[in-house]
Amino acid sequence: WREVFEKLASRELVQSSLELYCQNHPDHRTRISDPADFAAVKDGGCLRSCQARIPACGHACPRMCHPDDTEHRSVMCVASCLRLRDTCKHSCPRLCGDLCGPCCEKIPETQLPCGHVATGLPCHSSQRPDEVACTKLVEVKMLACDHVIQVPCARSKDYREDPTMCSEPCDEQLAACAHRCSSTCGLCIKRGEAGQKKHAPHCGKVCDRTLPCSHVCRMPCHKSSGEKCRCREACAVACEHSKCPRKCADLCAGCAEQCAWMCEHRGQCELPCGAPCVRLPCDRRCGKRLRCGHRCPGLCGEVCVPARLCVECADTPESVRTQKVDLVECKTFDEARGDVDEDPLIVLPCGHAFVMSTMDGIMGLDKLYDRMGEEWKGPKELELRPMNDQVNSCPLCRAPVVGVKRYGRRIRAVQAGHAEYKFVLAQRAAVAEAKVDFTRTKRQVLSHLDAVPSQLIAVTGGKSPGTALAKYLQSLHDRIADATVGAPLRRLVDACRVYLERAAVPGLRSPSAALGVVSANGTDVVALWMLVAESQLLLLRVHAHNLAISLRKRDSSHPALRAAVRGMVESVRDARRGAQRALDQANEGHSHRSAARASLLQALVHCELATAFADLRHHLPLPVATSGEELNRTRDVANPQQPAIDEQLVEMLTEESALRELDDAETRRLEAVASANHLHDHGGAELQDAVSSCQERLGTLRERIMTGASLTVEERRMILRAMPNLAN
Repeated sequence: WREVFEKLASRELVQSSLELYCQNHPDHRTRISDPADFAAVKDGGCLRSCQARIPACGHACPRMCHPDDTEHRSVMCVASCLRLRDTCKHSCPRLCGDLCGPCCEKIPETQLPCGHVATGLPCHSSQRPDEVACTKLVEVKMLACDHVIQVPCARSKDYREDPTMCSEPCDEQLAACAHRCSSTCGLCIKRGEAGQKKHAPHCGKVCDRTLPCSHVCRMPCHKSSGEKCRCREACAVACEHSKCPRKCADLCAGCAEQCAWMCEHRGQCELPCGAPCVRLPCDRRCGKRLRCGHRCPGLCGEVCVPARLCVECADTPESVRTQKVDLVECKTFDEARGDVDEDPLIVLPCGHAFVMSTMDGIMGLDKLYDRMGEEWKGPKELELRPMNDQVNSCPLCRAPVVGVKRYGRRIRAVQAGHAEYKFVLAQRAAVAEAKVDFTRTKRQVLSHLDAVPSQLIAVTGGKSPGTALAKYLQSLHDRIADATVGAPLRRLVDACRVYLERAAVPGLRSPSAALGVVSANGTDVVALWMLVAESQLLLLRVHAHNLAISLRKRDSSHPALRAAVRGMVESVRDARRGAQRALDQANEGHSHRSAARASLLQALVHCELATAFADLRHHLPLPVATSGEELNRTRDVANPQQPAIDEQLVEMLTEESALRELDDAETRRLEAVASANHLHDHGGAELQDAVSSCQERLGTLRERIMTGASLTVEERRMILRAMPNLAN
């Protein structure tokens, strides 16, 4: 290109601009020296107007001079349209080059076939009134529900014929929660069948129930699902030492610090802060001074009232002066100013103030302390138990009353009862979870026994179902420890005992004297101990299964044989202990239903042991029957150093042992019958059925044992040699 440029330059053919000329106006020339200069000739001509007439409409061409389309057939005319419509003679408001389209001129009134008048319709719609949908609202009575609703006139027929289009609220009372149905009537009819209404499964409204903690349940209505109300507010348990950081529905521990309630007249409370106070109330007016210099109108031993509640200052706010502070005599703050010496003020955490006599009546102080005349004599007996009682609240704003030391006996008793109640609910959830785990583990063990009847089941190590069962038993014992040691009331009683021993207060040397009747056993420990017993029975089946396999191998030194015998003895012992602990707990709690279940469980222990004996004889059907005495006479004399064997172990597989187990089972069954006879509800009927089922099983087992075969002396001796250290 450089050579080309040099040749053109040598001939003077290179210039600084390009000269263009217009085809329509040859005398007009345009020089282009920059790309932007092409804008002057964008239509291909020059800067003059076209000035040609468009043949289609007669308007002048709006373009600049252009050499293309000299006939002006594709030019878009931008002048106003001058055509009149044939149908209505209205002028067209569009551009001349656009299509006119339907006329959109607004018609003030148009008569419709239904008799209504439509206003503001476009001209093209008013020319066809039979195609216009009338929007005038008319009243229509629904045939299925008798609701009268307003609908557009054009759709009135559809609404009359279709009951599911009813838009009125259903407003029928729901059977599950007594709330009004918030769905539309048509939607409920649509859910149902044959014209019958079917309401939504969920109410959709807020529960709005006042909970025992004085908070309001903000959960969606859950009565139909059976779900319990769960408070989602912050926990209101607080004192001078600390504040619970959890939600109100979560477990929280009571304060273990020294109670801060003290005054010069009554001294200090000797119990921990989280326990119901045993110090007597002081009815005197506080002797301290407020910031304004006047005497505090509050109560002795309480936190001084704010300065705005001073009864001597003249600048008390209007909202305070008109507040009702005496609900007995209906006195306002102004009217009760002169009575604070005899009836001091008490300020609640919400900021509202009341006189002492009003709050004493609201909190039921006479039910907490003995009184003779004007003097308090001592605390009344107070029963601490898992409870869900209502927390006392402010009469004006319903905020919970907490932090007032005078009512510490009432407030902390309710808080302790709530803590124990939440603990009981948590334990019940743990028991339900443990039952689900037991069902899953039991299914796993039994399916393994059925699938591989000739294979040993390991109880420790690996991923055997026996190992899973052993781990589950350990988790049960951990849950029992949490249920008995971690109970809030039990910890509270222990803390009170320690404080009273340190204080050495006469007449208050035990928690019973300080707190009254204490019931700190509100957890479902009975169910946990019964799960322990049932799990041990399942483990007994595993050991009996392993023992039968080892006996077939005729090897007395086999490790599985020794482990199976030891496991059977330990499983029977632990199953009996678990059932007995369940029975003891049931009797302590005076629960006839739990006692009957525990007695049936003890009968089940004996039945399972007898079943294991019968199954072992079934695995080894030998015709020789031997008693325990005969077995002792024929022991291996080649090993005189062998220690004596416990008689129960010696006769483990004899017919007499199995029958003795059945006799013990019958005794326990009769005990269950005696406990079940105290029940008159549906639970008692279920227990009676279980007792009858147990009786049938006992009869079947007894017949099976009496007709079955026993083991030979050599086979029993093989078991005894395997476990010589099980004596006693």
